Amino acid sequence: MSVQVSGRSAGQSKLTDNDLGRYILHYLMSSRGICEENVLLIALMRLCDEPVEEAGEMDIEGWQKRLSDVIKRINLKLNGLDYKVVQISHGMGKNIVASKSKEAMQFCSRAITSPGATALSATNRFYVYIDVGAVEETKLATRFSQKEVDFIKHAIQKTCESGFNIRQGEVSATSAVVQEVDRVRRLVLERAGAAFEPWDRYTTFAVGSSLLTQHRALNALEIEDMIIRLCEYKWFCRNEKGEISLDLRCIAELEDDLLSTYEFPACQNCNRLAIYGVMCLHTDDAPAMWHVDCYQYQIAHKDTHCTACGESLITNGVYVI
Repeated sequence: MSVQVSGRSAGQSKLTDNDLGRYILHYLMSSRGICEENVLLIALMRLCDEPVEEAGEMDIEGWQKRLSDVIKRINLKLNGLDYKVVQISHGMGKNIVASKSKEAMQFCSRAITSPGATALSATNRFYVYIDVGAVEETKLATRFSQKEVDFIKHAIQKTCESGFNIRQGEVSATSAVVQEVDRVRRLVLERAGAAFEPWDRYTTFAVGSSLLTQHRALNALEIEDMIIRLCEYKWFCRNEKGEISLDLRCIAELEDDLLSTYEFPACQNCNRLAIYGVMCLHTDDAPAMWHVDCYQYQIAHKDTHCTACGESLITNGVYVI
């Protein structure tokens, strides 16, 4: 993603708060309604055209606060239209998101060229433009036919069912989630002087497109076209294996339905829907789950054992990739 926001030309008057809101919303919409926080921060810096050293040495928290204020003003205008810009965190965690976004961020960071400019910190936060005035059925019906809505529900259900199908055996060492979870585990085990062993169980809230083509209301070509459209809308996404899973915009718009109707798991730490991270299986209860960053917080600051079953979250977990 490239940032196409230009700074003010010489002699041009300073942008008003309304101008900033209008340009930021326009940029967000041009990015299909979803943007990483750091990308919007860079856009805001360019719009303000104020090097940090000339802006009262505003640090990154200051810019984040300024962006938050802009978003609040945007939402005041959107309130009557039943739309809203919300902030949502990616379950893979800030290190993985930063790594995946590194190339794009290196490109758009050229927008900030002044020496001493603020260094952006790693983040897993995104801003998403969503519909808040309709129930699930209505939100889908405004964009898709009834047959397509039925397919979307079918696809969501299949991804949910996949996540509770625990796989036993060697886990892919190239998975970003596996690498990050193991990094966190190693830190804890090293401090305790204990040996590290990779887990041999994993699951994923993603399914192959071949499974989705079994839906009878649409043919294979129609289903592939639907998947492409849903990926463009940022409702679905494909992983490196070509498997389909829920993207952030779908989670942001349908989170309550996904938790209550489809029974996706909620993170034990933040209570938000979780489809990446670590799972603890219980014998007599639903499994517990943590986002990647929430898992790190759990074992570093709270408890290394699951509060529900007492099992070690260091040695007895399940990768959710």
